[in-house]
Amino acid sequence: MKIKKFISQSAIFALYRGNALLIEPFQVRLANEGVHLLQGLILTSLFFEEREVRPFELANIFQVSKSNLSHALRSLEKQGWVRRTMHPEDARGYLFSLTAAGKRKALVLVKFFDEVEGEIDRSVGIKATKDFVSTVNQFVISYRSKFIDEKNLKPKASKAFSEFED
Repeated sequence: MKIKKFISQSAIFALYRGNALLIEPFQVRLANEGVHLLQGLILTSLFFEEREVRPFELANIFQVSKSNLSHALRSLEKQGWVRRTMHPEDARGYLFSLTAAGKRKALVLVKFFDEVEGEIDRSVGIKATKDFVSTVNQFVISYRSKFIDEKNLKPKASKAFSEFED
């Protein structure tokens, strides 16, 4: 097909393909552990912090909406892996920490994440991995500044589409 050359050089298609070929199977493996990616990241984050964490800290670090984070935390709490307590100085706030079962689950996930990261480093090299992460981060910053209205997180108007509008 004629589009083959374009997609072989397309950053957007590479990210799309990477999601389909890497992240989706990764999610299946996490599902076997009873979590999805965000839940796994929350558990490992709480494991490494070794302290109670406020939800906004997690939302900021993982760049997810409050509602997505809240849903993930509720699910982890129902599974008995995280504990919610009232913030001692802010009656409207909560703190989250791992339960004993959550620590065991987090340790399994840490080992899995470490295995995956280690294999990537071995197969393409640590420098290539760091360069890739840096490039993706630069790509995201560039794309969002040009195409996303950060105030309401909606797409900005695009000249490319305006010529097709009535």
